[in-house]
Amino acid sequence: MLLHLKGVYMLDTILYAWFALTALSAAYVAWDAFRNNPEMTVMKWGWVLVTLYTGPVGLVLYILA
Repeated sequence: MLLHLKGVYMLDTILYAWFALTALSAAYVAWDAFRNNPEMTVMKWGWVLVTLYTGPVGLVLYILA
């Protein structure tokens, strides 16, 4: 049985945190890609999709690229 924390399973809390970080990461990548990136539009959308699929890892990859 998963650890129970005041009516909410711990795994649920971790997933909610991951989804929140993913949403924030995708929002930042979208803002930066469409505002400051001279690449083609399809590449901008590609980065947003990669970030949605990979979460904060995609944000780190975007910043390093």
